[in-house]
Formats: sequence, C-alpha cells, structure tokens
Amino acid sequence: MEAAQKTTDASDFLLHLQTWQDVNPRTAEVVSAVILCMLADLIAQAISKYREGKEASWLKWDLLSLMRMGSWSTLCTPVIGHWLVFLDTTFGSGNDWSTVLQKLACDQICFGPVMMSSFFLYMGIFNWLTVRGYEFSETIYILRYELFGAWLGSLYFWTPVSISIFTIVPDHAKILVLNIAGLIYNVGLCLTISGTETKSSKLE
Repeated sequence: MEAAQKTTDASDFLLHLQTWQDVNPRTAEVVSAVILCMLADLIAQAISKYREGKEASWLKWDLLSLMRMGSWSTLCTPVIGHWLVFLDTTFGSGNDWSTVLQKLACDQICFGPVMMSSFFLYMGIFNWLTVRGYEFSETIYILRYELFGAWLGSLYFWTPVSISIFTIVPDHAKILVLNIAGLIYNVGLCLTISGTETKSSKLE
C-alpha cells in the first residue's frame, strides 16, 4: 500500500509540474536553466576539490560561485529564447539543409562569440563586485588570451547540438535541450575560469 501511495504521489507531483510548465513556459525555462547551471558549478567545484587531493575541504563550497552561475543563467536564458525566435523569423522555421546551414552559420559565428565574451565579462564583473582582492586584470587576461581559443573549441561541441536544435528538437523542448547540453559545457567553462585565474595570478 505504501509503495502504491508513493507512486500516486509521484504521479500527482509530475502532473502538477507539467501543468505549471504549460502555464508558465518562460519561467520554467529560466528555472531549469538556473538549476542546471548551478549544478554545473557544483560539479566543477567537486572536480577542483578532487584534483587538490587531501588538501581540499569537502565541507566548504563557494556559494558566491553558485550565485554567479545562477544569476548569469537568469539573464541569458531569455536572450537565448529570443535569439531562437529571431533565427526562425529571419531564415524560416524549415529544417531543410539550406535553412539549417544559414541558421548554424549565424548562430556560431555571430551569436556564439558574443555570448561567450559576455559570459566571461559578466563573471569578471561579478567577481570584481563581490570577491575581496579580485583584480579585473584576470578577466582581461581571459578575454585577451583564452576567448578566441575557447570559441574555436566550442564549435566542436555546439555545432552538433545546434544542428539537432534546428532539425529534430520540437520548439517547446529547445531551451531544455540547450540547458542539458549547457550542463556539460558549463562545467568546462567553470574549470576554465578557475584555471585561467590561477595562471594570471602567477604571471603577476
């Protein structure tokens, strides 16, 4: 009886969640993005702690870093949603290869570098405002020496993701798919930030 009751409760919860998502699609997209971005940051912190070995404290976590990723996803998720609408409006919503390639080129060559530079810049401004002793020169270092390489490397990851978004993923699931892919990619970005900050501090 208890197992059946738990199954019913879980079904009711999922039904209420689906109803809420249907009524508030934009809010649901932002909430899911925030959760996944913060999860990516937690994973990155865990990887950093594992690399530090015995010196790492598993009881201390960087809450400011979590807030940084959460606030970034809150800001950028609506922008991405409007960008997808812009691509459909400009190039059409068809999935023929001519349309897909036009969207892909515009997305990766124009939007990709803008979003990546905005990401690093936002991270730097957030740290400058909240972290005592943070030098904005660390962000300048990333933008000068890491941005172009990071963008080129991102093409290998985001090109197949974008192709799937423009061809087989239904409209209502596009942001969710991007967020799930972003979970993986954002772990790398978080590690890149911590790594390049260490490099720049050594160069000073």
